[in-house]
Amino acid sequence: MTSAEAILRSRGIAGSVIVLNPDWRNAVEFSDENDDHREIAIRNFEQIDAFADAMSQISQQPIRVIYADEMHGQQNSNLMICEESVAQLISFNWSLDLSEIMPYVFLLNVERGAKTARRVESLNAAGAIESIRYRIWRADPDNDPGGGVFGKKDIATRIGATWTTPGLWVTDRYCLFEHDMHRSLPALLAAYLDAYAQAL
Repeated sequence: MTSAEAILRSRGIAGSVIVLNPDWRNAVEFSDENDDHREIAIRNFEQIDAFADAMSQISQQPIRVIYADEMHGQQNSNLMICEESVAQLISFNWSLDLSEIMPYVFLLNVERGAKTARRVESLNAAGAIESIRYRIWRADPDNDPGGGVFGKKDIATRIGATWTTPGLWVTDRYCLFEHDMHRSLPALLAAYLDAYAQAL
């Protein structure tokens, strides 16, 4: 175990935290159905707090949302759900190599494709969700089609998930999966991360 792993595992996994790029405090302009223009913070536009709340309904631990510049030592016992750029910022701020924190990072908003799947595996990340899958949930949370989590095969098997048609999303250790009991994206991710944390 490296010194970084010792730090990250010193108190066990306390839960999961969604870590946002500090730029998500900023506002974006968009037009509604009446073509009225207004500004809204990226965090609100992306409905990330609603996603965290939906995860918390399934997870054994509350899911918090914070910005990367609010991450301090006391948060280092959490699994981190974030974009890869945020993981890079955290590793820099903590003076750790990216590879040392990636087993504790679940990636959000990755690109679709076999290249991305291979990168997730090479990073040994906890898993990933592609950006279009998150947008599908965000557009209509009450009618989420289910599935869409790319994670480690052994953890998917542990929670009783079913591997979906591989396509581009399959590697030696990772698969795309779905679960009959956890139909929504946040519910499936919460169940997966709870099992993942127990396996660390």
